[in-house]
Amino acid sequence: MNRRSLSGSGGTFANDFRRNFYVAQAVGVTTDIAPNLYNIEPSLPVATSSLATPATASPYVFDADRLNRTSATVRVGIDFQSGKDVLNFSNSATLDLTRSWNTATRTLTRSGSDTVSNCHTGLHNVACTDTSTTPNTALTRTIYFQANDGLLLSNVVSRDVTVLGSSIPAVQSGVNGTGTYFHGYPAIFLAPNLIITDPNTVNLSSATVTFTDWQVEGRLDFNNIFADQHTLNQDLNAHTAIFTNTDADLVDHYQTLLRSFLYWDVSGNPVTAVDVASFFETDGLSTSNTVSRNTIVSAVN
Repeated sequence: MNRRSLSGSGGTFANDFRRNFYVAQAVGVTTDIAPNLYNIEPSLPVATSSLATPATASPYVFDADRLNRTSATVRVGIDFQSGKDVLNFSNSATLDLTRSWNTATRTLTRSGSDTVSNCHTGLHNVACTDTSTTPNTALTRTIYFQANDGLLLSNVVSRDVTVLGSSIPAVQSGVNGTGTYFHGYPAIFLAPNLIITDPNTVNLSSATVTFTDWQVEGRLDFNNIFADQHTLNQDLNAHTAIFTNTDADLVDHYQTLLRSFLYWDVSGNPVTAVDVASFFETDGLSTSNTVSRNTIVSAVN
């Protein structure tokens, strides 16, 4: 049976594998077909001391003859720094998987009966961390990925990871200008186009939104679908309010949360001062830039 290179888009490769598998079934051949990994990124990610960084975000798993029972191993090469470098796997409710990290073999094993689709999701959830306060930044770590369908091992794909000694702050964009809330109309979004880019961490540790010219009749709501811990403190004498989210969570989750912020005013005769909402986040070591959105409350319906 011919097997083609995985350097292409994957669609033709997948079709050829399925066709070969069905031909093998027709002639009575029941040999298992090994899973295959493909689409690994060529560029170098960056891990920062004490912060988790995605080991990869793109590899996919293809298995022509199995839908389930695909496990995987992720291993750091010989430049692994014992006692400092760690691989971890962030599980989620959709993945029926277990994980174990073996320092001696420099290997993270992700096992369990789950779908091939969830296998590549699991690979995307692998993070690398250098726990040292003085990491070795001269050595480039190579990380190797391999899948297992229960009978055969896949090919091995790899990529390099460089380590920085300090955090690169998150960068925010997509929030500017002025919005107007008209009395009696539905609530308005404060930052629906917010984009958070953090090049070297998986998680953020907190987010803060501050409000100036906050009025007693002002109202705020958001969709807390990730059940993060949060507080809203108001100082009605100083006309300020501070919202704080304090859970370590994915950058994408923070972006989704902050994009969902809604504002409205319940007064029949609202104060029409401009309320400024300012957003910033921290990853535990560094703080992002601050972006702001002005909101005008209009008494005109």
